[in-house]
Amino acid sequence: MNIIRLRFDDFLIALLLFMTILIPSVTSSTALSDAKLGPYTSSVSGNNVRIWLNGDVVGRHPGWNDSSPGPTITVISGETVTLLLNATDNLLHNWFVDINNNGQVDPNEIASPDFSAGSTNVLTFRFTPVIGQNVPSSGNWTYRCRYHPYPYMYGIIRVVQPDFSLSASPSTLKAATGTPATSTITASPLFHFNETIGLSVTSSSGLSATITPGNLAIASGAATLTALATRVGNYTATVTGTSGFLTHSLVLAVQVGDFSISTNPATSLSQVNSPANSTITVTILNHFSGILDLTSNSASCSLNPTRLTGPEESVLSCTFTTAGSNRVTVTCASGSLSHSATVVFNVTAPAIADFTITAANTTLSLHRGSHANDAIELKSIGFSGTISLSVTTSQAKLPHRLKASLENSGITLSQNSASSTILRLSAQRATLPGNYVVTITARSGSITRSVTIIVVVSSRHK
Repeated sequence: MNIIRLRFDDFLIALLLFMTILIPSVTSSTALSDAKLGPYTSSVSGNNVRIWLNGDVVGRHPGWNDSSPGPTITVISGETVTLLLNATDNLLHNWFVDINNNGQVDPNEIASPDFSAGSTNVLTFRFTPVIGQNVPSSGNWTYRCRYHPYPYMYGIIRVVQPDFSLSASPSTLKAATGTPATSTITASPLFHFNETIGLSVTSSSGLSATITPGNLAIASGAATLTALATRVGNYTATVTGTSGFLTHSLVLAVQVGDFSISTNPATSLSQVNSPANSTITVTILNHFSGILDLTSNSASCSLNPTRLTGPEESVLSCTFTTAGSNRVTVTCASGSLSHSATVVFNVTAPAIADFTITAANTTLSLHRGSHANDAIELKSIGFSGTISLSVTTSQAKLPHRLKASLENSGITLSQNSASSTILRLSAQRATLPGNYVVTITARSGSITRSVTIIVVVSSRHK
């Protein structure tokens, strides 16, 4: 009988050791994400924590409050915890925070007095966990019973540090070169943080960035970041908030755009009282967006159209009444940002025999999938002979371009007479919306004249 009793005791000891090895202890965690730390029964409310714990190692549900692990206790560093400790199994117990995770009470670890049903009834135990003093760091720590640390009487105490977070609106800034962009930087308290935050900003090369105010109280909530660059490019601005040993950073993307303007041709030959044209092209750089207004410095010239919304073209048309060299400057502006280009018109006196070509409409609008006609007229100025006609369109390499054709490819004029032909225009259903430049050229010997029509293709209204 004694041999049987001895073997059974040995079996219990071995079973306890085996379960001790199997049950993982909960160690500290440096990350304070709720998703990682899991659910808890006491919340971080800014008030002192008060919780009742029943200790039982031999009942049907051993552990703390009939659960193993016991309830999670969450407390802000510096907050007082009140435990109402009650033994429900008539055994001696002692509650402590096992900082070293070795199952025993070490110096400087938080520990209650002993308690049992017979000696203390309900023991009120108060303590204040302070990070850096009696708790090494924020995170999860294991609490146990000194006399029954394994395998049931343990749980988690979660100690959190008051903290703050930074956010930006918008987080990506878009601006034109030389134009400042702003973002609102907001500081939000975590776990009842209530301190002043010092703000600073650093930026990548080529970007100037400032933040005001430099100190931010949580109650005031927000600061303004201002960023400025004079060259096209993608930059970053890093906002850093510091309060005591707490430091957080926020990286913002800054996208600086611009546009350019070019002319074709940059030098044009024309005759007195005859129109001469140059195509003005605007190119967008680094996703610039905005309304672009075109103007010229000459009263003898006009632009069509005068307003663009993207990478589009306009036609500069000039008619001069005297011979000479004329420099015309075209300026494209969007807000405070502007760029200019120059066209030189070399104007000569007309020959004795000449002709002119004009269009009834210099601007036409078409929906995709529709067509229109325009009248092209030729007039003789002491000229007599046959004139050949041809038509070209911009963006001619597109697979679904605007189609243009002439009713006649040649017209014969007698001296000082006039004649006309029909220009037929057709926009396919797949033609891209936008401005198209249609040029009709008339040639006879050394005389070449042309007229330009702007065709605006738009989507069909439903």
